[in-house]
Formats: sequence, C-alpha cells, structure tokens
Amino acid sequence: MLVKYFGKVFNINESKCECSYKVRTEFLKNGLFRFTQPNKLNDKGSEFKLYPYFNKISPSDREYAINDYKKNNNQINPPALSEEDILCKLGIPNDTNSYNPSEWSGFNSKPAEQYFQENQINNIEQFNENIVDNMSKVLGVFSLSTDALNEHMWVMYATEGTGIAVEFDESHSFFEKNIPQTVSYLKTDRATYTHYNGIELINGVKRKNFNIENFSSTEMKDLFYRLALSKNKSWSQEKEKRIIIDLKK
Repeated sequence: MLVKYFGKVFNINESKCECSYKVRTEFLKNGLFRFTQPNKLNDKGSEFKLYPYFNKISPSDREYAINDYKKNNNQINPPALSEEDILCKLGIPNDTNSYNPSEWSGFNSKPAEQYFQENQINNIEQFNENIVDNMSKVLGVFSLSTDALNEHMWVMYATEGTGIAVEFDESHSFFEKNIPQTVSYLKTDRATYTHYNGIELINGVKRKNFNIENFSSTEMKDLFYRLALSKNKSWSQEKEKRIIIDLKK
C-alpha cells in the first residue's frame, strides 16, 4: 500500500468574500503531486543530516570496517573483529595521546575540548548544508506511507483526521519506473561524521577535508542514500517510503 495524506488548506473566495479551510482536491483535476526539495522537508532535525561522533566509532564506521574486513578475507567464517582491529581497519591510531585539542586551542572562555567540538560541528553543518542545497537544485522527494490507518499520520498531516488519505495503484507504470524506496530508522544506516584521535571519517572513509569534489562516485552514492533514506527512530511510526527523482522529469 502506498498512501499520501493531505490536510485542509486555507481557501479565499474573493467573489463571495469568504474564507474557509477545504480539503485539497486539485490533483483530481490536474493529476499533479508535489515532489519536495530536500531542504524543504519537514523533519529538520534528522533527515538529510550527518550525525557527529567524537572519540567513539559511529555505527556506520563500524559497519564499513566489518564489511571491508569480510570482503578482503577468504575464510568462510572469519573471526570477529576486536575493537582494536576495527580502529586499525579505519586507520585510527590506537594512542589516546596522539591528539590533544587543548594544545592548540588558546581560548580561555571555554574548555578546549568543548570549543573544538563546537568548531567541528559548525564545519560539518556547513558541509551538510552545501550538499543538501546542491541536491535540492536537481532532486525532488515524494514521501508516502505504507499505512492508511496510521493515527499519527492522520493527526500530523491530515488536519487531525479531517483531511484525506489518497491510496495509489502500485501497479501503475509510474511506480514501476520510479520504485518507492524504504526509509530506514536504524543507526547503522545513518550518515555520520566521526572525529577520533585526530582522524576524520565520513561513513567509515577517512577524509582530509570536506570538499565534495574529492569524493568518489561510490562514496557520493553511499552518502546520498544515507542522507536521503534514513531518519531518527522517533519517526519510524510513519512507515515511510520515498520516490526520489530528477526535478527535470
């Protein structure tokens, strides 16, 4: 089941000098539905976001290290990686004294570690914003639920149950050409930034800077899917699927 919830919209009838809230029905006449640009989506807190980690491995880092280990290991059942092995796989020196932000801070108003983390978060937020703005120039997102009887969706998106839910025919050629993709609410599927002992990682891959041009096509594809198709667990009740296409289409 693919469902889109619609709430009422404010309608002004100038000829009759009337104002009212009405159910949206334009799509019945023009057959059009909006594909929203990533920077206009409603969950500003968790979708299309890189999650920062400091001095600990993120779930996506761990997954990257384990997958790389398995890919390059010929054993049928290779032994599990220790925490030390995972750090080694990620290129992180296992030396807590190898990096100390307090040595370069020079700021007395805040603890050095706090200042450093705030500075890094500002950098990664800017990087994140640049990526999403670039995506928003060319991509649109059509969000759907797989549940027509979802109380949360009726309240949040259908004007507290007074709107409508539109169910789509999944056998239509549009959905065969543009396959809806399931949104994940697992931490292992999120896009993450990690700073650990002076080493910076994005989804397990070591980075020297935040220049998109330095990402390989495989890394960019992985980053895109992690940004576009993952959300915080608190949104899991929406049971969301997404169609993401070029806005020119």
